[in-house]
Amino acid sequence: MRKGGWRAGILVAAGWARCALPAAAPEKWIVSGDEVKRMQSAPRPPEFAGFFPWIAATLAAAALLAGVAVAADRFLRRRRAGERLCRALLRLRGVAPPLVGVSTGIVLAWSGWSRSFVAPDLPLDAVLPHAAATALAWAQVVLGAALVLGAFTRAAAIALVVVYLPGAALFGLSSWLDYVDILGFAAYLALAGRGPLSVDALRRVPAAPEDAGRLAVALLRLVLGLNFVLLAVNNKLANPAVSMKIVADWNLNFMQRLGVGWFTDARFVLAATAVELAVGLALVLGAALRPLAIVVFGLLVTTFAIFGTQELVGHLPILSSGIAILLMGTGGRLWYGQRDPAEEPSPVTATRL
Repeated sequence: MRKGGWRAGILVAAGWARCALPAAAPEKWIVSGDEVKRMQSAPRPPEFAGFFPWIAATLAAAALLAGVAVAADRFLRRRRAGERLCRALLRLRGVAPPLVGVSTGIVLAWSGWSRSFVAPDLPLDAVLPHAAATALAWAQVVLGAALVLGAFTRAAAIALVVVYLPGAALFGLSSWLDYVDILGFAAYLALAGRGPLSVDALRRVPAAPEDAGRLAVALLRLVLGLNFVLLAVNNKLANPAVSMKIVADWNLNFMQRLGVGWFTDARFVLAATAVELAVGLALVLGAALRPLAIVVFGLLVTTFAIFGTQELVGHLPILSSGIAILLMGTGGRLWYGQRDPAEEPSPVTATRL
């Protein structure tokens, strides 16, 4: 392991962490649905009224940050930074399926018990008759229990996709897209299974082939990255007033506290948008994934301290996904410069950073 390479990795991670905190505010979990609708009809702040100059600058900043992540990734790979650590992390990859399965199951069971659809801002009773809402709530509880216990995991993951898809018709495409990461968790579990310490293991269900495990984590990070991009566009760019309210109510604009008066709450939300877009793009590209996973993990833990238990429970699958990416990197597939792992001379080459 080369010290210079790891210094660069630490600097990349620190840079992401410094910029990323504002991007984690769970807007629709904090602001009531009626207030969100009222804000959607209010005039947009001047910074969001047209594409130029502020939104254009935000998109350019996101592309620049993603480019920095790609450049850092190439630098770290050329220096073969952290190979020993990556080998050690790769040996722990069996921990990932139980973490993703249990955390996704907890969120599903919690949502069903509270009569919501995968998240607290999607109440079932608001869109369905009582009997249908009860049936869908209990379906989530049953699927959640199956994933926690690891019983018929692959069937439960496929059933989760079937349950999730009608949400677009029930709650509208915009709200449905906020939780597209559900498809990533389901795809991961359908391919990787639930792993050891599960009912499936007691039933002697065959373990997932190594190639399926690689593909599972690659699909997981792709969908997770897409989810970050959609959240930035769907929540912050499309409805900035909600994010601005959260920034104001929770006093998140640290730039003003540092005396930078021109950095208004609207511009703070734009900066958060740029970072959220950049994180999503870096995940999709597979750039500097392990430093980025550490940053996302630290970012979410910080928001738990600010927003409380609901934030913790709701984001458990994302935390688990971050651990899976930390352990396996790109997964060895679906990455802009990655060869198929079957062609690689070393398993570390496909999963380095």
